[in-house]
Amino acid sequence: MRRYYLVIVLLFIMTLCSATVYIQDTPEVSRIDGTIVYDLYDNSGIVSLNFTFTQPLSNATVNLTLFSNNIVSIINVTDGNGNPLMYSYYASDHVVSVLIANKTVDKVVVTYMIEDLFDELSVNTYAGIIDLTVYTGYTINIQLTFLGKYNVSTEPSATFTIEDEATTLKLDQPALYSISLYKFPSIVETTPTTPATTPTTTAPQTTPTTTPATTPTTTTIPQTTSTTSTSTPTETKTTTTPKPGEGYMTTLAIIVIVIIIIAVIALILYKRR
Repeated sequence: MRRYYLVIVLLFIMTLCSATVYIQDTPEVSRIDGTIVYDLYDNSGIVSLNFTFTQPLSNATVNLTLFSNNIVSIINVTDGNGNPLMYSYYASDHVVSVLIANKTVDKVVVTYMIEDLFDELSVNTYAGIIDLTVYTGYTINIQLTFLGKYNVSTEPSATFTIEDEATTLKLDQPALYSISLYKFPSIVETTPTTPATTPTTTAPQTTPTTTPATTPTTTTIPQTTSTTSTSTPTETKTTTTPKPGEGYMTTLAIIVIVIIIIAVIALILYKRR
């Protein structure tokens, strides 16, 4: 009988221990906050998820589910103060099992690398799906940041902001997000091109406008004056220059003829006498 009671007591103690371990293995998560920094050109990014618990945990094992089927590797697992924690990763279930021993924590931060979340549909146009349904029933707030300035369309709808060469999308529902992005061409290409085109266009417009306006005004008047002054002396020289010679010779001839006539008349009169 004593052995029978001893076995019952041992079984009862084992049951209590197993129940205690079960409660510690499944702590209640109050909220999940996270950041995702993703480079669409490399099609890879870094995820950091902050799991906050309803009450601090000590000497417990925590199983935390990670989103995404494209997890490359776990970078680190820490508490809220950045101290490393021991963990095991089960890739088939996307679960990180974290061991909390000899300390008390109220947060666990899991950082990991992902890739191939988005497809390039055309130049600077991307589309992808992020499944957050694994966090159904939890309060979540995840900031998804893309390097570059993009116009974003999501289903279900989500707000996004553009600042400091980055586009940040706020995901606050445990839903299956379909995300489309299109890079603004004007922000990268048009802005530097415009000032380069403006002086090129203005320069030729100023030159022809100034030149013809000055040329006809200054040239027309001197041309009229020079034409008049040039033609007048030409006519004068042409008609005047030969006339003095011709007049002199004509006068001399007339004088000679007159003298001859007078001499002839005088000779005739002399002979008659």
